[in-house]
Amino acid sequence: MKKYLFFLMFLIVFVTGCGNNKKQIICKINGEGSILPEIVATLDSNNTISEIEIHMVYESEEKAQNDFNSFKSIHGDNASINKNVIIVKNVQDANTLFGKQYSKTVGYTKDEFQSFLGNYTCE
Repeated sequence: MKKYLFFLMFLIVFVTGCGNNKKQIICKINGEGSILPEIVATLDSNNTISEIEIHMVYESEEKAQNDFNSFKSIHGDNASINKNVIIVKNVQDANTLFGKQYSKTVGYTKDEFQSFLGNYTCE
């Protein structure tokens, strides 16, 4: 009985751990500036784009905080802030401001997505 319980617990931990592995790519703009956008894309099991976030990386927390209310008014609950980074989630949703452009990239491969972005490098 103990072996059965141990095996069952191992199986639960293994399945739970493997099921939460989301592969992401981070695409950074090839340039310099005081605000550097990064696009974080989640890949599905077919290694194609399924979810997209835009991270606006500021030089300081103060500058990010100053712009955050504008992002919040445009993107609502999809906008959040983490120190010097403003994050816009659900960019792939066609009903969002960015979604009009990015929704068509769902299903793209990493290379297709990087080509779509243009002056970005994805890793």
